[in-house]
Amino acid sequence: MKDITTRAQYDAAAQQLVGFKLDRVTYFEIEYEIGEPCYLHQAQIGHFLDFGLEFRMTGGDYRSFLWDGTFYQYGVGIYGHAANREVNTNRQWDVSETDDWHPFIGSTIIAVNVYWSQEGFVEYPQDLRLAFSCHRHIYLSASQYLHSSDRLSGMSDDILVIFDEAVAMKYKVGPHAIDA
Repeated sequence: MKDITTRAQYDAAAQQLVGFKLDRVTYFEIEYEIGEPCYLHQAQIGHFLDFGLEFRMTGGDYRSFLWDGTFYQYGVGIYGHAANREVNTNRQWDVSETDDWHPFIGSTIIAVNVYWSQEGFVEYPQDLRLAFSCHRHIYLSASQYLHSSDRLSGMSDDILVIFDEAVAMKYKVGPHAIDA
């Protein structure tokens, strides 16, 4: 994201994802004192990652999605390289063969939508919707779950992966956001 400083550049970087075929997905988490993944703490909603995720594409290209402060303190960052260039952690989980990700492996990204939010006079990328040739899509959102109110809080240092449209609707992600 270091080269992306405008909304137009970000939107262009998002559109460059179209045509890539997904080969592998890796999650990156903060190094907590436990040896098991933490991303499933609200599995009925999706996967919450405190750093983000990396796509390895067929052909060896990488794209990483990490929480980022380029436009505002929080947002979804898109990086054109492996996540370990930005994140230093040994807590990496290859999730390619999980039930959630397996249908996407070998599928091509066919469309990307960026959903911007505003804080004061600053706009930032809050959510992405990636559609795949397997006739499924995911949402990536800079959001955190609030147990006390059963809602999501935007502007978070988590990246949430949502696999279900009903969940996106319930928690107002992407096109279902109040301001969308």
